[in-house]
Amino acid sequence: MAAEDSICEGEEQTGITFVNGTVLIAKSLMPSLSSLTQLKLNDSRLTEIPDSLGDIPALECLEASHNCLTKLPDSICQLKGLLRLNLSFNQLSELPAGFEQLSALETVNLSHNNFNEPPFCFQGGNVNIKYLNISFNKIETWRHGPLCAYGLKYLNCANNRMISNPPWIWEDFCRSLETLDMSCNEFTNPTATLRPYALWRTGVTVGLKFLQLRNCGVTTDHLSLVHKLRAVEKLDLGNKKGVTCKNNFIWDISFKLFQSCNLSEIHLDGVGLSTLSEDINCLKTLRILNCNNNLLQWLPENIADLENLTHLSLSNNEILYIPSGFGKLVNLQELFLDCNKLEDLPSSFADLKSLQYLDLYGNHFYDIPQCLEKLDSLCGLDLKFNYCETNAREELCINLRQRRGLLNRQDQMQQKPLSSSSHSHSGSYSSFGSETEDDQDCDEEETENAQDSESESSEENWDLEDEDDDHFDPTVYQPKVADEGPRRALIIHATVIGPHSFLPSDIHPSPSIRPNKDPFAPDDGQFEDA
Repeated sequence: MAAEDSICEGEEQTGITFVNGTVLIAKSLMPSLSSLTQLKLNDSRLTEIPDSLGDIPALECLEASHNCLTKLPDSICQLKGLLRLNLSFNQLSELPAGFEQLSALETVNLSHNNFNEPPFCFQGGNVNIKYLNISFNKIETWRHGPLCAYGLKYLNCANNRMISNPPWIWEDFCRSLETLDMSCNEFTNPTATLRPYALWRTGVTVGLKFLQLRNCGVTTDHLSLVHKLRAVEKLDLGNKKGVTCKNNFIWDISFKLFQSCNLSEIHLDGVGLSTLSEDINCLKTLRILNCNNNLLQWLPENIADLENLTHLSLSNNEILYIPSGFGKLVNLQELFLDCNKLEDLPSSFADLKSLQYLDLYGNHFYDIPQCLEKLDSLCGLDLKFNYCETNAREELCINLRQRRGLLNRQDQMQQKPLSSSSHSHSGSYSSFGSETEDDQDCDEEETENAQDSESESSEENWDLEDEDDDHFDPTVYQPKVADEGPRRALIIHATVIGPHSFLPSDIHPSPSIRPNKDPFAPDDGQFEDA
């Protein structure tokens, strides 16, 4: 058999078999594998890898994730040309002696294993590692930095049991570090092991661009650590729901701390933020702002000075009004204001010519804001669970379609975004940007149905079992129902807003739109005809 460049998991090759959790390679096949560069054994239910692995000297990439490995063969240390190693989702607790001899390694993924401490071999070798993922283990301390710290570009230590911030990260070692994730650790004090007064002189302040510290117990008092990172562009200090780690609690934040940074993205979701300071206009380069699940009641007027802002997410707050100059955000493309207490929008809202997706679900609108009819670029709109009538919402969608030069079709088109894997609720956006080939056939049927409905509605119907708008009870939980319609992938939220902040309309909690109303008190005019 000729030598292959790659052997993938589950692929049956002559002389290669999987028996009782072990991959067996026939000796007659070994000479033909001398030039093999990639070996992928993912999802193969392996419990061990044979020593014959060391007889593949040209191997550059080894993947054996999602198996049941508890140890590695010593022969792996003979793979001097190995560049990429993925051993995630196994049961490893240590690496074989001599692992530090793999001096060519650049990418190592040891996440989702059983390491109680960082592999000791990192202290004496593996100097060329640039991407290291050791998340989802049981590491408690990491006081001594690895030799690869000087060239390390990516480090993920999230979801361990660290009680203190590794001091070597903040010393003058990590001059090349660009991405750092320390989320979901059990820090007793995030800055206890640091020297903030000297942090400005360390190497990490030169190149670190993305810092993620979710659920680490960060408070307002610890922000002195962050503002000295002059090169940081993306900052994530939010909280992830359903995590047992200590939450961040940032009740107030002065954005002047980041005036010397080039922040383009900041996440402060679920940190107990009660106000946004007036100096938010210092963030001239900000493109993405995520302040979901906080206690905000108002927005500062200066937020309209963020000319580069493209995505603004303020879901699940208590916002009562929008600043009058909000229309100056001419580059804003996505705006999430769902589950707030808005009753109206400012007239300048019509100047948001770049706005494509607008979520106003679960607010207190009695009337459709007239400024919405002037948003020509709008592709997705959610106005459900407000006080405004259903017919008004449908009419708005029709008007917006007409303004864009589209043919009239069904009165209400529903657009179903892709659901997040971590949520099961389904939702809907009103769509006015797509047509189907069956429109002409549907028009005739709709005309006939409309005539039939008019004749039936001419007679009074007092059947209380009819499910019409007259019997809508806002105090009763009303789940969001996704109607059939064209699918539009709002996957942009998973990649731009962040992996833990997927917030299209399909995951709204559907709260009562009148939470403080007495459920037994009749509405005004409810019994006027009786």
